Amino acid sequence: SGGGEIPASAVTTSSPTSCCNSIGNNNNNNHNTSSNSSNNNGPNLETSATPAPPTSSSTSVAAPLRAVELGAGTGLASIALASSIRRAGRETCEVYATDLPHCVALIRENVKRNRLQDCVFPAELDWNLCLAEAQNSFDSGSIGSSSASRETTDDGVRPQLSWKTIQSFDFIFGGDLTFSDQLRSLVLDVVVAASSAGLVALIAHEDRDDLSLFEHALEQAFSKGSKDLSYAKLPSDLGLGREEKDAGEQDAVLFLIARRDSAKLNRPGFLGNLGKVAAKDWIAPAEQSEKK
Repeated sequence: SGGGEIPASAVTTSSPTSCCNSIGNNNNNNHNTSSNSSNNNGPNLETSATPAPPTSSSTSVAAPLRAVELGAGTGLASIALASSIRRAGRETCEVYATDLPHCVALIRENVKRNRLQDCVFPAELDWNLCLAEAQNSFDSGSIGSSSASRETTDDGVRPQLSWKTIQSFDFIFGGDLTFSDQLRSLVLDVVVAASSAGLVALIAHEDRDDLSLFEHALEQAFSKGSKDLSYAKLPSDLGLGREEKDAGEQDAVLFLIARRDSAKLNRPGFLGNLGKVAAKDWIAPAEQSEKK
């Protein structure tokens, strides 16, 4: 996200490190999180038409950038994004850090350590259910038309996101979610569905095999989404510079996925900057097929 480092003490990894969404996961279980932790469930969209914006030095009157992270794990990427946006001072944000139920308490703790409870909100997200809801929206022609809402579990503690909520957002992102064939297909289908609904997506892929295999999987996902989607491969540091990498460390490849004429990529601030980086590098799946 750029703009300084987050101290190691600001993030704990004390819970299981493998928090990525699993195939066939069902989040409608009775998993309990600590009810005495701060109630960081995000704006109550059911009772307030306009969520309270995060505290910021920004004087921007634009609507907050609304983002969702897939497979957040410890919540580090969501924390970094919100911190970067807050430091830039050009816009405010609401970032939902989503993962499996057993990761939510850890994400909440890390958000609290970084004092970002007003703009980073831990939540559960079932990728399979999300994708099924997205397909129903495609079939009914209602994609992108639903207003935002927030779903909670029966105990009222753990917030859950659904497709109805996500399709009203601006940005969806995730890192290192494509390490297995099964997960790769599932996450790319979710990302392409979100981009088809109008979101801008950014996926960091660490290439452990042949990069062409990932690009092939991406094109397969594109075939299920909107025909006007394109993607661009961005430099791993987005031109911001980085420290020397350790021996054997591999660079991640960033894939930006969106409609190249999306108004969101002209929005002042974070998404506008991504649009500028990708300006001349867009590839449409049909164009890619012609090159091959």
